[in-house]
Amino acid sequence: MTSRVVIIAGFVLLFVAGGILLALSRTRPERFAKFTEALAHVTTPVQVRLFVLAVWAWLGWHFLAR
Repeated sequence: MTSRVVIIAGFVLLFVAGGILLALSRTRPERFAKFTEALAHVTTPVQVRLFVLAVWAWLGWHFLAR
């Protein structure tokens, strides 16, 4: 297997896992937090917000600025 196939498979796995978690959060809201609630909880510290902003800028620079 080439590295390209492994990377694509990893992204597919991440998207499928995200979809499953999204479906679980909608069907069982008492057990699983919604994405926006989890994101709000995680990004409460200022340092984490700055890190998320830096990652977002890096992704935008490397994938969208071509």
